[in-house]
Amino acid sequence: MKRNILPQLTHKFLQRTDLAIIYLFVIGLFIADISQCLVLITRYSCQNNTQIVLDDKILQNNVWNKNSGISFQCVFAPIFNTNVIWVWDGMNAEDHSVKSTANLLYGFLPWGLYSTTPKLPIAMNALHTLTSHYDFFSSGDGEYNTAFRIYLTNSKTSHPKHINSLVEIWLTSNEKPNGQHVGDMNIDDQEYELWTGSEQNGWPRIILKAKKFSTSGTLHIEQFLATLLKRGRISPDLYVACIRFGDEIISGKGLTIVRRFDVDVR
Repeated sequence: MKRNILPQLTHKFLQRTDLAIIYLFVIGLFIADISQCLVLITRYSCQNNTQIVLDDKILQNNVWNKNSGISFQCVFAPIFNTNVIWVWDGMNAEDHSVKSTANLLYGFLPWGLYSTTPKLPIAMNALHTLTSHYDFFSSGDGEYNTAFRIYLTNSKTSHPKHINSLVEIWLTSNEKPNGQHVGDMNIDDQEYELWTGSEQNGWPRIILKAKKFSTSGTLHIEQFLATLLKRGRISPDLYVACIRFGDEIISGKGLTIVRRFDVDVR
């Protein structure tokens, strides 16, 4: 009896984006081993360095610093809609280093094997439009941020040795960026704090932290790059290799539901 009503409950909950996490707990009331049911209703993984291909994007679960203290991080891609979900728990609050990232990838990640789209990488001097429509819900009790991360390379061949800089646009955050606050910028009628620093591998890290947080809207990334170019923060002979949209997690527990992440490149 319990197993007969399970598919109906699963379908009902998956139709509601805001209840996409709750259905996991409801299903747990009906079966002893939740993993048996998850295989049928969603693509998911709690393993490090997992990649789930979703059309022209890849859902990534990257717990690269798991030895610093993390209980688990899982990513989900329900088969009944286009939402993606990730949850995390057990981050060490005393260690303020980044523990993991969970994100959607569009383009050619320098550590990857291929591009998810023929449109990237693209030379900045050939770029006219780089726009993203986004919509997400996120809740957590620790330190983390939800952001766009754009990798700029000095070659059309995307490889770690070709990374020139990393540009991050923080939409929401409850943490202070590493580096120096060097000023503010007004881009597309929105105010951003400008922070500069460097990654562990040495390339520059440029962070634009929104003063007014946003969980949905349209981001004209080409305007951010043009403004950084005018200020001499990046050079015009670079390539946009990829965009990663998601969370960088330091501590605590939480969940993020991405309802929309589209990219228009022209």
